[in-house]
Amino acid sequence: MQSFQDYCVVLESLETSYPWQMGQRRDADVYEAVFHVPIGPGVPKPLRYTVSFARHNEENIPGTDEPWWELTFAAHGEDSGHSVSKNDANWSQDITHTGHAFTIFATVIAIMKAFIAKRQPAIINFSASEPSRQRLYDRFIKNVSSAISGYRGVKITTAMARANGYGPNGPEWLTPNDYLIVNRKISLKMA
Repeated sequence: MQSFQDYCVVLESLETSYPWQMGQRRDADVYEAVFHVPIGPGVPKPLRYTVSFARHNEENIPGTDEPWWELTFAAHGEDSGHSVSKNDANWSQDITHTGHAFTIFATVIAIMKAFIAKRQPAIINFSASEPSRQRLYDRFIKNVSSAISGYRGVKITTAMARANGYGPNGPEWLTPNDYLIVNRKISLKMA
């Protein structure tokens, strides 16, 4: 069960974000937003984050004709424009190491809300490999209903994957421990 303190931290973090700009690529299947984290404690060099939404038409959501959208975000060195590596002094893929984790994530949420308002996607899929992001996503996914009107958050479990035919016999893009932002009109078996 989520503590009241965790709930308050997540909700409070959704209220403060960095300024950002969103654009659409020519193919209309990718939306990308950019924001900047200035130099400060935990950030020795300026960072540029990109948040991308890529539409996937190759495999629709089970039971619908809807495509799904994949959310990714990453830090880039301000001067190079390329993704920073773990050896770079300003590496920040693990957002908790910047000291700005909640503001960075609040910015991603603000961008997600704007994207949802523009495109009304059926499902947004994202995943986390780092434990810090998993913990942050676990907390966020529980609060999606209150943060994003008309949507709910889902973390795919092994039982849910089996109940919906995900995995080896279903969509390869849905695996246990993935996270979904789901339009309430879409039915998923929650078993």
